[in-house]
Amino acid sequence: SSATERRSASPSMRLLLALLLKSGSTAADDAVAAVTGRTTSTGTGDHAQAHKRSPSSVLGTLADARSFFSHAPYDAHDSQPAEGMRAVTRQMLHAVHAVRGGQAGARLLRLFERLGDERNCCVRVLVIGGSNACGAGNVGGVFGRRHSNLGKPAGVNGTWSAALIRYLNARSQRCCATGHTLDNQCINGMGTSGFNAQFAGLLGAKHKASPPHLVVVDTGANDFNSFVEDELKGRPTKAELQHGHVLDRRSQARLREIEVETEALARRILQLRPTTALLYVEDAWFNKLTSSQVLGAWNEHRPVLERLGVPACHSTLPLAALDERNRSHPLARPQVLVDVVHLSRWGHLLTAF
Repeated sequence: SSATERRSASPSMRLLLALLLKSGSTAADDAVAAVTGRTTSTGTGDHAQAHKRSPSSVLGTLADARSFFSHAPYDAHDSQPAEGMRAVTRQMLHAVHAVRGGQAGARLLRLFERLGDERNCCVRVLVIGGSNACGAGNVGGVFGRRHSNLGKPAGVNGTWSAALIRYLNARSQRCCATGHTLDNQCINGMGTSGFNAQFAGLLGAKHKASPPHLVVVDTGANDFNSFVEDELKGRPTKAELQHGHVLDRRSQARLREIEVETEALARRILQLRPTTALLYVEDAWFNKLTSSQVLGAWNEHRPVLERLGVPACHSTLPLAALDERNRSHPLARPQVLVDVVHLSRWGHLLTAF
């Protein structure tokens, strides 16, 4: 990591960064690095004091993250996580950033700046999502189907969000001795519509006094599950969907409702605080449905996130294109998932990475 000082970007530079992020240009990565890693904060009043960049960035490098997650405690896989981490290429990591963000994505710059403040880099992270965010799973199968035998389900302490916080804590003992705060408000079976209905009581009031610096939403699997279970019951079956059944108008309307609910939730989160960053994590990988719905509600989430400029990381997107015949490969579906719906412990580590 660079030990040079950093300074906040000028308004014109911030506008440029926002435009770069919105365009999805890879140059945005270099621009963010320039602002968060090679400049010094100056201004008027209290902000006139220069903040030196920590000798070792809290975010770290790709090598730092790969090393950390390669040696993470793990008991649900025949081999060590290091084997799986070696199999993750830079091209895969690039593909994971499915939506790089725009205006709303620019809020991540403030988060990066805070993580680079050696006096106080502590951040509060709020996670909302369904059973994947909770680390749930039915080992060996679910819905009567056999899948894999990868030990115990992750559990709430083995989720990707918990692993991410452990990584940040390990790298920020000097600037955040108390540790970063994770509030995982996951609810098994809850999708976007449910969180919209409970927003005021579950999110709004609770975080008014101490708003989160980052909100992460993980509802892709649940949003499509609710569509399958509620809308298609007694109508086209999953088997029919596999063989190209054409959805009727009511089903198509239900999918459009997911887009409406997604936009409503995203806007409400962005209104919590002008500086609150929002990130979507997509980890659905059904694989047994139509090609358009293999990745859950991603097709319904993506246009909304692109329109609002909200960044999204899709951990299973590059994996779905891999050869499925080698089921023992560390990035194969039977390794990444503990059943036909939920991430395995290895899958959670991979998503955190």
